[in-house]
Amino acid sequence: MTPVNSFRVRLVIIAAIMLAGFSVLLFKLWYEQIHRGERYRKSITRQSVRRVRLPGMRGRIFTSDYLLLADNVPGYNLVFYLQEMRLNSRKRTIENIRYIAQKMANELNRPDSLSEEDIRRHIITQPGLPLVIFRNLSDIELARSYQLMPQMPGMGIEVATLRSYPQKDMASLTIGFTRPEDADDAPDRKDYSYYQSDLAGKSGVERAFDRSAGNKYIPGLHSQPGYELIQVDHLGYVNTRRLEYLAPTAGSNIVLTLDSRAQKLGEKLMRNQRGALVLLNADTGEILATVSSPRMDISRTTPAWKKEYYQQLEKNPDLPMFDRVAHGRYMPGSIVKPLAALAALKNNISPEHEVECDGRSIIHGARISCANRYGHGKMNMLTAIERSCNDYFIETGLELGPEKLAEMYAAAGIGEHPGLETGGNRGLNPAERIKSPRYKWRDYDTANISIGQGMILLSPLQAARFTAAIANGGKLMKLTLLKAVFDDKGKLLFRNQVQTVKEWQLPANALDIVRKGMYQVVNAPQGSGKSAKSNQLTIYGKTGTAEVDTARGRINNTWFSCFTEKNSVRYALTILVEEGRSGGRNCAPLAKKFLEEYLKEI
Repeated sequence: MTPVNSFRVRLVIIAAIMLAGFSVLLFKLWYEQIHRGERYRKSITRQSVRRVRLPGMRGRIFTSDYLLLADNVPGYNLVFYLQEMRLNSRKRTIENIRYIAQKMANELNRPDSLSEEDIRRHIITQPGLPLVIFRNLSDIELARSYQLMPQMPGMGIEVATLRSYPQKDMASLTIGFTRPEDADDAPDRKDYSYYQSDLAGKSGVERAFDRSAGNKYIPGLHSQPGYELIQVDHLGYVNTRRLEYLAPTAGSNIVLTLDSRAQKLGEKLMRNQRGALVLLNADTGEILATVSSPRMDISRTTPAWKKEYYQQLEKNPDLPMFDRVAHGRYMPGSIVKPLAALAALKNNISPEHEVECDGRSIIHGARISCANRYGHGKMNMLTAIERSCNDYFIETGLELGPEKLAEMYAAAGIGEHPGLETGGNRGLNPAERIKSPRYKWRDYDTANISIGQGMILLSPLQAARFTAAIANGGKLMKLTLLKAVFDDKGKLLFRNQVQTVKEWQLPANALDIVRKGMYQVVNAPQGSGKSAKSNQLTIYGKTGTAEVDTARGRINNTWFSCFTEKNSVRYALTILVEEGRSGGRNCAPLAKKFLEEYLKEI
């Protein structure tokens, strides 16, 4: 082979090798950029885009006459945007942030609680979000912060939504309070890179209507979150904010059955008492006023509990954080005597049957005194209700037997949950002890439950409920605090309907007889509740005084439960005063004053 041909062969071989190499390179470029390009783009997107959860505005709470009970107000937070405060190392960045935070703490006269560990944790877990330094700035702090911002790059002000309770302690235990949700327990936590929590109801109406109201399909106070997509660099710091944005949706507005005038009046009358007051629309079961006294000021629970205030509440022996209306468990005393009378009438005991009252009943050697220590003389059902005669009802109860009494008490809702949206105590029905193999029931126990002592407990709410049933013809109504639900545009989503839970099966004239006895309690010259007699209204009532043994000795919890009618609407009212003298002295005058003042404008 000539030298020329040999050179050409080598040139062809080298060209072929280079062509093969370029072909492999071109194939590799095609494979990586075209064939696998979409996968790489998705991977890059996942690393550079963060999905941030945006909480929405919580719904508001109103009374039935549209007095605002729970609202949202803006709160101003001092924040640091870390992407603007970075230096050439993480250590120097943290030192820079600490220096500025300390300087701002001195300027605003606030404690410097931001540690290096707090900053480091924020940088690692959520550098795309601003770091909150101080929350809820006052007007003076806000003005000073704006003044200093030009000197401190990376510092800014962001608006946060705070829960507000403009009426302070009005119906506070019924309304309840909120707290930020625990992000770790949130069901949608995995859907977001950065999770900003909503407020969640922790008690009362705030909790009961948090996610739904009326039924599971009607949205409650809780808002529907929005989101934004933000782009970050390889360290997680924000480069471009808001690639995509969906605004959150505000929660529903809740209208309660509470009447602001009734609520304010009840709280005014109970201000110096320890006890409870509850007013119902006897025909619908709507709660018009619910007063537990004393009570806390929920405006001091937001944006966070004041430590000193919480400790003060905890140490208060009068229990201002306890809702006596729905959750109290009290012996009712003589306010259950109308129910005992109904049990007697249902079981064919004549209202004209008489019992000789000598001021005491001796049951197997144990003495139970009557309201009149010298005795009332001969009592029939009407006069026994009127004067609250223990002897009459003890003898009648022993004749009936405990099971028949317990059956009537159960029909009145004693021993079952009241069904209120915010919950409530079920009390104690004597049947639970009568049937218990661990408790030996005695005639003494039967005598006690006949007059509302011993193995019977209820809440003021339950007492008002069965009083309403006596007023409305024997219908035990479903209790409710919810009147209506509206969306944030004012569109009606739900309106509550009246529901009857059970209807008493009684002889035709039974309720008339008991009502007449309750009329005499208030209006007869010797009635036990004559201090409730009104020239403006016809009030039917029953007093009660329950003797309770405590660590401080024996005390009296006093009651008055009554009903009246105005403009074809029937109202049931129950008042409890702890450690009083008697229902006639302590509670009946309050009931008269409340009903006269409230109903004069209706």
